[in-house]
Amino acid sequence: MRRANAIALVPGLWLLGIVITLGILTVNNPSLFLVTLFGLATLALVPTGSELCRFALSSGDNEHCFFPGGYRTYIFDIVIMLMAICLTVATVHFQHSSRLFCDGRLSAGFPVSFICDASGESPLSSVGKIDAADLDSINLLGSFVDILFYVSLLSVARLAVSRLPVPARRPLG
Repeated sequence: MRRANAIALVPGLWLLGIVITLGILTVNNPSLFLVTLFGLATLALVPTGSELCRFALSSGDNEHCFFPGGYRTYIFDIVIMLMAICLTVATVHFQHSSRLFCDGRLSAGFPVSFICDASGESPLSSVGKIDAADLDSINLLGSFVDILFYVSLLSVARLAVSRLPVPARRPLG
């Protein structure tokens, strides 16, 4: 990896990390200010962070050309980020014990635990279950890893579809 590519990867991941952090803060405290800030950060920072990561991982064909796809690229990057967040939230049903992030307590998430059971803080009706009472126990690093995992999977799928020949992408009939 060349130096320019490595230099572009760090701020790209940093920008995506800011959006993920704001998303976690918004889930924990859904105030109007945080919801607005998360929405604006998603619109402004996700495309830039994704483009910096794409530039860092590119082969160097369009070395100095940022956002070659125009607004269409913005929309796809935002949709991919929101889909990754939804997929991460959907893995809350994958519950297991985790020593890495939750000290052996019950946790939820795949591939990494991003929420832990708040034992001692949960109501008696939800002891041993992950539910809305455990939203205070969201692990920032686990959330970042999970969302980044799903962003990379969705980006690879998007790249694979964009590389298909044009007749194969057209609907039949």
